[in-house]
Amino acid sequence: MHAMNLTTLKSLQKRIREATGPDRFLDADIWRKLVGDVLPPKDYPKLTTYPEGLGACVALMHERFPGALWFKRLDSGFEVYQPSTEESVGRFGKAKPLANDCLTFLDAIIAAKIAELEARETV
Repeated sequence: MHAMNLTTLKSLQKRIREATGPDRFLDADIWRKLVGDVLPPKDYPKLTTYPEGLGACVALMHERFPGALWFKRLDSGFEVYQPSTEESVGRFGKAKPLANDCLTFLDAIIAAKIAELEARETV
């Protein structure tokens, strides 16, 4: 992951929360900032497109949080959880429903990453 900091994550999270549907520019920014790969524009996963993007969201979650679990709440929000291990503290991110399930899932992934960085800053 390249130069990830809280300001970058919070800015990305704001864009996700303001999105009203699929956005290929947002797909590319999310992928570049969380994974670091620079691809031709047509090759970025359609992270913000529902329902096609759900598989890409799961893959992104596992890329950033190997072994993490996710679930959709009854209120249509999403949660991402990675249990604690000997090497790391558990991470938890949750998101309220947004314009589509992919955006909500992405918000939860970003929230978990923000929680991880905030925890590092307090240690």
